[in-house]
Amino acid sequence: MFGDRVTFAVKRFKFLPQSVVEAGFLIALMFGSLGPVPRYSGWFIAIIGLLIEKNEVSKFVKSLPLLIKVSFAILLVWGAGVTILGAQSLFYWAKGWSLVLEFAFSVLLSAFVLRFPDSFERWRHYMVLVVCFIGGFTLWAFVFNGKTEGLFPLHTFPSTVTIPLFSLTVLAAFDGRGNWRGNILHFTSLFLLVAMFLIGLSSGALVSNTVALVVFLCLFRPSGKALALFFTLAFLVGVCLSVTLPTSKHWSLVQRKIRSEIAQLSSFSDPVKLTSKRNNIWEASFFLAKRHPAGIGWNQFENIVKNYIEKKQLTRKHFFPSIHNEYLTVLVEGGIPSFVAYLLFLGVCISVLHSLARNKERLKSALLGSAFAGILVFALVGGLFDERQILAVYFWTIFGAILSQHDNIIVREEERLL
Repeated sequence: MFGDRVTFAVKRFKFLPQSVVEAGFLIALMFGSLGPVPRYSGWFIAIIGLLIEKNEVSKFVKSLPLLIKVSFAILLVWGAGVTILGAQSLFYWAKGWSLVLEFAFSVLLSAFVLRFPDSFERWRHYMVLVVCFIGGFTLWAFVFNGKTEGLFPLHTFPSTVTIPLFSLTVLAAFDGRGNWRGNILHFTSLFLLVAMFLIGLSSGALVSNTVALVVFLCLFRPSGKALALFFTLAFLVGVCLSVTLPTSKHWSLVQRKIRSEIAQLSSFSDPVKLTSKRNNIWEASFFLAKRHPAGIGWNQFENIVKNYIEKKQLTRKHFFPSIHNEYLTVLVEGGIPSFVAYLLFLGVCISVLHSLARNKERLKSALLGSAFAGILVFALVGGLFDERQILAVYFWTIFGAILSQHDNIIVREEERLL
């Protein structure tokens, strides 16, 4: 009798993962900010679940749009070939090619899990918890220790991770019909999201989140009452932050950094204000793209640039660890075939978003459309593949969530009951 009651209670708790695959997927997202080991552990659990559900996996693969299959096939096969030609050893080949492999796996895993409406809703709620987890540590580290990086190895990461999480946090306070359902958890998550954004502010995150907010308002169009409640919540968040952040002795340093990042937006060619020297990096990138149209191999940019500097064919103006532009990264490291395949993939995502807007799926259209717009803008000044160790999975999950809403893939409630 007691066991039956426990089983019934568990089934009623809607936020519990409904499969091993979903559990692994959510674990990878919940604790992925701690590093690659928790993410790989979650993926390992998800792979076990995929093996258990091999019939469902087979149906899912068959339902994938043809352009997605072609795109991923080119990225994986061509990427493997061009990387093995440019890599110095099998280890460097595996390290480079695994970038594309992780991208494809993360996107497809997300699409497989989130094609169910209940799983999609659970994912939305779990991402609010992710914001609270990351934001709580970031704020604590800043106020008490003066550190701006929080859980991350780089001080700009807290603001960068807000790009894929921004729309999820804002829309968490609304239900599927656009009605307000805000509570203390939504206030806390928005408070911590803005805190992360300010503490680790980067110009890329500033522009990306601004674009995402504009797209969100255009697509979602909340009622006057809901909008008033949301802006009241935002005002309260601002008041709390104005009291909390200055308690840190290092707040003045963050203020100077914020002014510096904002100044970069109008100084793209100024070597004094453009702290990342992206103009020099992109100059070297275009040089390599012309010399190697087939690609130099994934994760080989730094080594190839050093070779050309030693040959004095490139002037060393800046240290070149990565390209700081997603599109140039794919073009230079993966070559023209990979670049075309990546554009095909993005094209499918855009077509799915257009379909959602046309079918008046207001919440999903606003959530995924605004997140996608923010990511596309960030890709102009940052590289998702460069952030593979910690942040990339959150960006790639947005791609997978979009793909999960494709008419061929999504499993509607009435179909699931059958």
